[in-house]
Amino acid sequence: MAQTTSNPGAVYHRGVNLLAAVTTFFALLVVTMGGLTKSKEAGLTIAEPVYYQFNWDWYFIENLNTEYTHRSLVAVLSGLTLLLVGAVLFTDKRPGVRKLAVGTLLTLIAQAVLGAMTVAYFAKMKTSVPHALLGQTFLCLAASLTLLTSKSWIEAPAPVRSTQNPPLKKLGQWTLIAIAVQILLGGALRHDDQAAAMRQGHFGIFAWHLMAHLTGMLVVAYFISRILVRVFREHRNQPELLGPARKIMTLLGLQILLGFGAGILKVLTLDEANSPPPLRVIVATSHLVVGALILATTVILTLRAHKHIQVDVPSLETGGGRVVGAAA
Repeated sequence: MAQTTSNPGAVYHRGVNLLAAVTTFFALLVVTMGGLTKSKEAGLTIAEPVYYQFNWDWYFIENLNTEYTHRSLVAVLSGLTLLLVGAVLFTDKRPGVRKLAVGTLLTLIAQAVLGAMTVAYFAKMKTSVPHALLGQTFLCLAASLTLLTSKSWIEAPAPVRSTQNPPLKKLGQWTLIAIAVQILLGGALRHDDQAAAMRQGHFGIFAWHLMAHLTGMLVVAYFISRILVRVFREHRNQPELLGPARKIMTLLGLQILLGFGAGILKVLTLDEANSPPPLRVIVATSHLVVGALILATTVILTLRAHKHIQVDVPSLETGGGRVVGAAA
């Protein structure tokens, strides 16, 4: 737990980092179960917005077990988050990391409020879509805490200089914005509740949501392709950047296939909207989870770009010469 010269003020605590990793894992489980709950149309099987009583029998009732498992995992995640935030505030002196920990806790609280509102208002799109986005936001925050408390981050080597414009971290930020918008568009498509209208031949709202989501896919693919080209050309010798880039490339290909599959299955199984077949449930849920993984991995790549790349920027005072920008 010695302080490192490469990152003054930062001290590596293995237990804190492990707790952050476990919290991130449970956040992914909660996102998965939340997506599964919607895919199975099981979101309103428990009428109470807040339910505390343990009921073992519910685990053996179809749909009810899905929503109950989702809420049980949320309870575990809440406890882990409280422990993690307390541990970070007690052991870590970096202001940014401390603020991130508090922000993670506030995001969890906001997510819980939106989840309760979703049940109270019968899963209306105005609460369901932000609820879905906040869940994935929490996953990214937990993953960020895992990275920032890791030994590899605290003992990172000197950054590599780059003169590329825009900087890789800026490309990452643009990509994150595009993915966040895409998640909202995907949430609207999942929660449009137009199955009855579509069975009567009215595909209007679904068609508009689908077109918007397909457009969002092209925008996200464009920004991710720029990141991949930059990393593969300029940073092939930096495994901390190359690793996430390869994961994003693989996940994006899988995500596109799952997205087309989810859309086709939704149209083909309109008559089973209230009780979707297993294949549609699996594909739709997998599509959501892979999207969450792309978002989280892009966050990791963006943070590492900020840490491991020192940007040379043009200087107006030197007539277009280059000066070294501040290292992340």
